[in-house]
Amino acid sequence: MASVETVAAYRTEALKKIRRAKARFPELYALDALFRYVSDYSGTLAPNSVRLWRQQMRIAVTEASRDDPREFSGDAIHGFIHAMDEAVDALKGRPNPPRTSTKKRKDPPKSEVVAVFAHLKKRALELHRPRMAATAIFCVLMSRIGGRPVELVGASVRGSTLILPNAKRAVSQATERPIMVDQWDLHHRVALAALIDLVNSEVGDAGYQAWLSTLAEILARACQAVGVPRLAPSSFRHTALSTWSAAGFSTEEIALLAGHFCRRSPSHYIRTASAWGPEDATVAPLGPAPTPEVEEVRTDTSLGLDFEPMPQPNSPPPRADISQRLWNEHRQRMDEQEKSLDLVTKRTRLDRMRLPREQQTRQQRTKPGRMP
Repeated sequence: MASVETVAAYRTEALKKIRRAKARFPELYALDALFRYVSDYSGTLAPNSVRLWRQQMRIAVTEASRDDPREFSGDAIHGFIHAMDEAVDALKGRPNPPRTSTKKRKDPPKSEVVAVFAHLKKRALELHRPRMAATAIFCVLMSRIGGRPVELVGASVRGSTLILPNAKRAVSQATERPIMVDQWDLHHRVALAALIDLVNSEVGDAGYQAWLSTLAEILARACQAVGVPRLAPSSFRHTALSTWSAAGFSTEEIALLAGHFCRRSPSHYIRTASAWGPEDATVAPLGPAPTPEVEEVRTDTSLGLDFEPMPQPNSPPPRADISQRLWNEHRQRMDEQEKSLDLVTKRTRLDRMRLPREQQTRQQRTKPGRMP
């Protein structure tokens, strides 16, 4: 069963599609405009987008049918939903040319991640950039813990246990999952805790989307610099699940580590060819295994709609407004620099006044642009 937040997110997107359809076909009823909007869609949808559209359009059809003056019966609305599913499925294909998400490496080999890490580490030390350093740590550690980027918000390290919130959570699922990192040395656990602190600090200041965009941009530039396919912040999750599978982890253990409610869900991510070595499978689940007989997640609604959980960024606790303090510190540094510059200027003038007149005349005659 999907959470309330997930259903609300689907409904928000559904209402957007209703508004777009009505704006494009103002002469039609909202329900008819929706079908026309889908049938006239000029592009194609990747399989993941088809699944997302199907859930959104089911809600859109339900909302448009309820507001339609023609007053349809429940069976008729069920028929509309079935017809919309078929219309959305007909859009499934491989976008040409490939979209940005298609061009990104979903499960990078270890050599590429190491190359990106080395470049980011070098640049971070040269330029004193904490964000580059954090991105380098992100590349190495997320390939081993398999978390979603959003799950770093609200995460914590307690001794040898990493606590990650379940961002893609069913109603009956726990709000967080513990992952044992007792095989990690102290330096790696400290680096993980530092990464979590930095992420939460930046998310609290700028918001989750701003932090994620900055992370993606730093990754993209680093990949371009070392000449490897572009990596996305979510790429490392695929690598971790593939590594666990190749190391002999059971489907129940992988589902626990990945935060999946259904033990069959990790199969979507696992690709044996992209797995790293068993030495990188250094985590262990801590908790009861998922029920093997668990079925696909469903939401109880009057129409029996089927919703799939979708990750929602957790809103961090409000942080104190420090903008005025930062501005005051900035002005203080600028004033100090101006005073230092004034002192240097005065000293230069005094030194010139103390020079013998003959030497001053010789310097003026040898200035650039004058003949000696």
